[in-house]
Amino acid sequence: MTTRWLTALAVLLWAPYAQAQGAFDGPWGITMDCPDAGAAKGYSIYFMMQVTNGLVSGQHGEKGAPGSWILTGTIASDGTAQLRADGLTGNNKAYNLGGVGGGQPLTFGISGRLERERGVGTRSEGRSCRVTFVRHSKSGNGDWALGRWYGARFDRGSRSAITSVGMRLDVEKLPDGSYRCTILTEAAPNSPGTTPCFIDDSSLNVTTITGASRYHLTRNGPNLSGEGEFFGKTQNWKADVSFGRNPR
Repeated sequence: MTTRWLTALAVLLWAPYAQAQGAFDGPWGITMDCPDAGAAKGYSIYFMMQVTNGLVSGQHGEKGAPGSWILTGTIASDGTAQLRADGLTGNNKAYNLGGVGGGQPLTFGISGRLERERGVGTRSEGRSCRVTFVRHSKSGNGDWALGRWYGARFDRGSRSAITSVGMRLDVEKLPDGSYRCTILTEAAPNSPGTTPCFIDDSSLNVTTITGASRYHLTRNGPNLSGEGEFFGKTQNWKADVSFGRNPR
């Protein structure tokens, strides 16, 4: 009798997450926008999560490095999201609450609600941040981006000093239907950055595996254009980025 009761209870507790399978499973892009909080500067971060049978897994940055965290949590059948991030503060203490140094333990929660393709939420601990979720399909509608792209980056506020930084973007499709991007720049020709990327009908989003840079690109006819964000040890900056199919 006791065994039957425990089994029934386990089924009831698991049911909301098991029912989420199919409804929310797959890759999602997350943008977390955090305004200034006291002396701590505001920032915006893009990272990724995977939902499998209602369970969430995700990662920002390189595991164990300053500024990285591991994301876990659940998505219920009605789209309710309860997430938790565990990691370390970044090296630039200007963005850390209380001005703490890099590599200090960092934990915060995210609560929200997912719909069919999008969702919204909030970071609930430490500082107030707005969180947006965008679902990324693995159905093949990103195949238009496959292959090699050639482009350039123009650092904002530095065009008089830097004409451009040449770039190359290679997009490939993996056996599971997801996409992988490799970014190579003239500044570091022997250090390509390879990472998963999310592509839909009209956009491409990629964050390097170390979390040091990310790109939000929009399909514009035969070209790609958009913004790059870069996170250095002492400063962050943005750049205008454009790609085409022909070498420059």
